[in-house]
Amino acid sequence: MDAVNALDRQAVTRKHRRILWASGLGIFLDGYDLSIMAIALILLKEQWHLTPSELGGLGTAALVGALVGGLFGGPIADRWGRKTIYLIDIAAFFFAALLSGFAWDATSLIVLRFFLGLGVGADYPLSSTYMAEFLPKKSRGAAMIWIFGLWMGGALVSSIVGLLLLHTGPDAWRWMLVSGAVPAVLVLWLRRNLPESPRWFIRRGRLQEASEVVTWLAPQLSEP
Repeated sequence: MDAVNALDRQAVTRKHRRILWASGLGIFLDGYDLSIMAIALILLKEQWHLTPSELGGLGTAALVGALVGGLFGGPIADRWGRKTIYLIDIAAFFFAALLSGFAWDATSLIVLRFFLGLGVGADYPLSSTYMAEFLPKKSRGAAMIWIFGLWMGGALVSSIVGLLLLHTGPDAWRWMLVSGAVPAVLVLWLRRNLPESPRWFIRRGRLQEASEVVTWLAPQLSEP
């Protein structure tokens, strides 16, 4: 479609910036929740008398989940659409972070951290793909650097939050893990009514729906 080619050449608008924040804050969230576990383990090790294998499991469960989510998230999004999985992965992230605060032993927390990792892993390829399919071509490189820089921002903020909570009591680790649900709500709100990618519609032969998304993003292109 000529209109989609025109999108590659247009200037960045407020709607582009919203898409950028919706993608970037998902990566921020990934950095936040993957990193805060390191501080939570300081308390959990003593409170639950964790063995070395349990410590290893808690430290790697989310990473293993992220690997699985990354392997399957992209193909699933190609089949069912970016928008649907874009919301599901953050919703899964939200509930896993929230429920992690209610874990009763190492096994339950390992399982919850694995499911959290699934959301993290699915969001990596999806956020970058969704962003690239909307942004003008000239802006994609800088945008990719920016959103993955937010991962480090998430890790930094989680370290600050974790250290502030560290000495608030024996259950501080619960609040650390639950705190990841707070920015997840913001990301869900930003993504709540974003459209499906027009390029995905085109690959499915759904040209009318693709045109509607192009009109939403760049109304000046609707008539041409």
